[in-house]
Amino acid sequence: MRPHVHDTHAGGQPFPANRPAGHCVTVGWPAKRSAMQSIPDRYFAEAAARDSVGVIATTQQDEEQGMTTATWNGATIAESDKTVVVEGNHYFPPGSVRKEFLQRSSRTSRCPWKGMARYYSLVVDGKTNEDAAWYYPEPSTAAANIKDYVAFWNGVDVR
Repeated sequence: MRPHVHDTHAGGQPFPANRPAGHCVTVGWPAKRSAMQSIPDRYFAEAAARDSVGVIATTQQDEEQGMTTATWNGATIAESDKTVVVEGNHYFPPGSVRKEFLQRSSRTSRCPWKGMARYYSLVVDGKTNEDAAWYYPEPSTAAANIKDYVAFWNGVDVR
């Protein structure tokens, strides 16, 4: 029996069964579609079982954490002991991000449960890391705790 379309990612491999419910995975789409889309795992399981959507996922926040730092190209881009961890990504409070390294991008993406994300490119010492940071200016109610918080990827070291 062939897997249901909701049971596999774009590479045709099954999603890991051990991922916590409500967590998102990144799915690559062909170039003519959105470059990336974040989709909750729970959506796949529930949609396959009921052929319906309407998933409300929860965010996770570390109970106790030390200082978390985001660096790229030798520069500290953000530093905080109050990041919010959602799906394994540290979201930094807006005041902890060094805005002089951020350049607004025209890129957007949509997460079915968090809402529309907007992106920044990083510019450090004349080098640019396109769309390496994202944030949710108007998140859904389920993701209200990360409004305007900034997360990083694409070679940015977060520790």
